[in-house]
Amino acid sequence: MTTRFTFAGDEHLLAVCDEEMSFPAFFKSLAVTRAIKARAIDGVTEICPGNASYQVRFDPERIHPEDILREVQALDLQPRLRRRCCRRA
Repeated sequence: MTTRFTFAGDEHLLAVCDEEMSFPAFFKSLAVTRAIKARAIDGVTEICPGNASYQVRFDPERIHPEDILREVQALDLQPRLRRRCCRRA
């Protein structure tokens, strides 16, 4: 399952975990958003998990869009999160 990242306006990063709603995509979304919250990334103002996606709102005056993308991608790709949340049934 490869996550697709897209900027939505100046303050939002949208991550689509899977094109289809599934339990693995849902649990990956939850795990990554929890990891983002735990990391307490400076400039992140809101984290919104969804069924097969999540959105991160950030303040571009405090963190550059490319920096938030790098931070979130690193968390999204953590092997520990993939093993725990994305097993196929």
